[in-house]
Amino acid sequence: MRSAATLVALTLVLVCGLTTIQARAATALRTLISSDLRGLTPGTSPDFGTGTVLQQIYEGLVAWRSDGTVAPMLAKSVDVSPDGLTYTFTLRDGVKFHNGASLTSREVVWTWKRFLDPTNNWSCRANFDGTRQIHIVSVEAKDDKTVVFRLEKAAGALLTTMARSDCDSTGIAHPDSVDTSGAFTLAMGTGPFRLSEWKKGEYVELERFADYSSRTEPTDGLAGAKKALVDKLRFHHTRLIERQARPSIGGARRFLGHSRRFRPRPRR
Repeated sequence: MRSAATLVALTLVLVCGLTTIQARAATALRTLISSDLRGLTPGTSPDFGTGTVLQQIYEGLVAWRSDGTVAPMLAKSVDVSPDGLTYTFTLRDGVKFHNGASLTSREVVWTWKRFLDPTNNWSCRANFDGTRQIHIVSVEAKDDKTVVFRLEKAAGALLTTMARSDCDSTGIAHPDSVDTSGAFTLAMGTGPFRLSEWKKGEYVELERFADYSSRTEPTDGLAGAKKALVDKLRFHHTRLIERQARPSIGGARRFLGHSRRFRPRPRR
C-alpha cells in the first residue's frame, strides 16, 4: 500500500499543477513505476505501479481529502437515509468518459455489479460483500442521474471505504472497456488522462483527455479540482531501465519498489 506523502506528491505532479512543470511548459512527462500493470480494472491490485497509473484514468463517486474525510467526486451529492441503510448518489452533469459518452447511472450500476460479482474476483470485493463489516445488497439506477445503494445493515464506513486508494477509489468504468468475453482490454474512465498505449513489459503511456470535467473546489488530497498540465505521461518500468543502465537506477527502484499506497491518518 502507498504512503500518504508518495501518493499525494505524485498526484500533484500528474494532475494538480506543480510550479516547476508550469515553468517549463512541458508537453510530455516521463517517470518510473516499479512493475508492469497487473490489469486495467479499477482496484485490480494494491501495488504501487498499477494504482499510480489507474488513478489518473478512473474516478469514483467519492474521494479522500488530505485529512481523511470524504468528498464527492463523480457524485454531486450523497444523501443517507435516517436508518443508514440507503445511500443515494446524485451524479454531476457534464462528465464524459474517454470514449465521449456521458456519465449516467447506467455505468455506475454496471461497474458496481462487476465489482460485487464473485466470478470477477475483484480484489476489493471483501470490503463490500459482507465478508467484513459492509454488505451492499443492491445497486440500482433510480433515473439517469441517481444511483441508490442499499446495505444489509448500517455501516458508517461505507463512503471512506469506497474512497480507498488501494481500490482506486472504486473508479467507474464504461462498459466499452471490456471485450466480448467480459475481460478489461481498454480503460475508459472519466479522469484527466486516458490510456494511449500499453507496451507490456516496457511502458504505459497516457494522454491528456481534452473533454475532462474537473470539479471546481480547490485540490485537497485526492479530491477537488484536477488539471492535466502535460499532453502525455509515459511510465517506464524500472526493470526495463535497470537492464539498460543498472548502476544508475538502483535508487529509484528502491524508492518506488517499497512505496505503499496512501491511507490517510484518522482525524483525532
